[in-house]
Amino acid sequence: MPEKGRFASATDEQLKDVKWLRAHFKELQQAQERLDVAEKTILELKTSVKELSESVNKLKS
Repeated sequence: MPEKGRFASATDEQLKDVKWLRAHFKELQQAQERLDVAEKTILELKTSVKELSESVNKLKS
């Protein structure tokens, strides 16, 4: 049977680890959401630039 002090310490350490993981998981989720928005914006800009380029080429012709 584990010593009472060691068991309490392990539990405290585990709780600390869980809190840390939850906090960082939330941060990672938020970062992923920002990356998703950035990716969508980049794709929209690429489409706009392509359309603009096609329009310029038509005007040159």
